[in-house]
Amino acid sequence: MTALKTRIFIIFSLLFLTLSCQSMDLQNSDGAYYSGRHAGAKLAKQDALNHRCTDYNRQPSNFMRMQIKTHLKADKTHRSPSYIKGFKWGYRVAFRDYADTYCGGNDYSELLNH
Repeated sequence: MTALKTRIFIIFSLLFLTLSCQSMDLQNSDGAYYSGRHAGAKLAKQDALNHRCTDYNRQPSNFMRMQIKTHLKADKTHRSPSYIKGFKWGYRVAFRDYADTYCGGNDYSELLNH
């Protein structure tokens, strides 16, 4: 009888765990941050492809700041601070990855600290 109760308990525990994991929201309730992060990553890929590696190898953090400022000024709509924060972080992370990929393995990890 105890073995049957243990099996039933395990089955219901797994069922509960499965249902609770399916209903978890992986994204924060702040969608503006995530949409900003996605937009920043998209523009970072374009910038990494469109500019020569020598453009940003000398002063990569200055190049990134200039590009982020340019993109945010070009967007005429008013964005929330959360969107801007997500945009900056998404741009930095994606630009680091794409610049590393397209420019021969330079270490761009210091870009995330600026």
